[in-house]
Amino acid sequence: MGLFSIPPQIQIEFKQSLAHSLLIIIGLLHQADRVEGLGDWIQNTAGRMETQNKNIMNGIAALLLFANGVQGYLVEKLRGRAATEFSDMMDELEALDSEELQAVTLKSLTAWAKRFELRDESAPVAESFDDVLTLLDDIQQFKEQNGHLSRQPMSNPDLANLILDAETLHDHFMMAFEYVWHHFYASRWEEDRLLEQAAVAYHRTQHYPADLPVLFRSVTGRTLPSRLHDYMHHIHHVTMIPSVHIGAYVIVSILDDHMWIGFNANLVPVEKVEALPVGIAELYPVLKALADETRLKIVTFLRQEGEVNVTDIADTLHLTASTASRHLTLLARTGILDVRRDGTMRYYALNRETLGDIGERLVQLAVEPARID
Repeated sequence: MGLFSIPPQIQIEFKQSLAHSLLIIIGLLHQADRVEGLGDWIQNTAGRMETQNKNIMNGIAALLLFANGVQGYLVEKLRGRAATEFSDMMDELEALDSEELQAVTLKSLTAWAKRFELRDESAPVAESFDDVLTLLDDIQQFKEQNGHLSRQPMSNPDLANLILDAETLHDHFMMAFEYVWHHFYASRWEEDRLLEQAAVAYHRTQHYPADLPVLFRSVTGRTLPSRLHDYMHHIHHVTMIPSVHIGAYVIVSILDDHMWIGFNANLVPVEKVEALPVGIAELYPVLKALADETRLKIVTFLRQEGEVNVTDIADTLHLTASTASRHLTLLARTGILDVRRDGTMRYYALNRETLGDIGERLVQLAVEPARID
């Protein structure tokens, strides 16, 4: 099964999931024009989509923003051949109990609010329309204030109605999966499947330290976010799932004591390289973030000015505030920038340690060539 334990009582598993890949694609296609650093296939596919086509996926794309524990639930339910074969996955999805799916959605929605202290730990699961709508409004406001929501695919009243209609919610998952598969992904899946299988096989053979933050960085090239550090004492099982198209990002969903982490499937050494002097997982996110003219200008500006806010950067580089915020968010998520919050204002500064570390790793690549069998 590829399981190993991390004290205290945390198990780590690497596995593949077609449902996970499809849900990531559905979510990212709605955000591709507003999120920097995604894979090329997502960007190109999003550019070919028309508005009416995106509407087919609106409900599920919106749901993933507010109750992404459902993503992990489907990964666990759609196992075996359903993890890699579309027809089997759809048969299993159709057989799922609609009311159970709805209950998990409501539970995940409420749990998300509790994790970010928008609801007390003792608060019951939201069930009425008014409760669900208030919860969605509160989460939306929180995400917007923290720069985590650039565009909402569906209005909160419509999303509340969708969640509270179990059969329609079930149908939306079926419809969204069918649409994405037959219009975009069927011809791509075989290539992605092999890459994801290779990633799972590679990571199962690695002797990672028995420490989740170290494991997270080794696999994703990213530092485990502080909000996940704070929540780790609740988690007993972590499933790490490779995905081909998320670029420099990491996708995390949580339900009860289980966490699912989607990471870039491409970040494994090529087959005949016995050992690399540096892990490409460590290099990829930061180099992907820097591979953009505007972001390089932001880094240069911060080197000159020290700590600045979004408005300063937007005014200096003649960007809109939302565009500047998107670039800054990616640079911060990959560790290039440090972020300091003062009320609702965020201030950014270079993380010189990260840049120095990347510089040293690039030098290692130049002077310590990998051995080839």
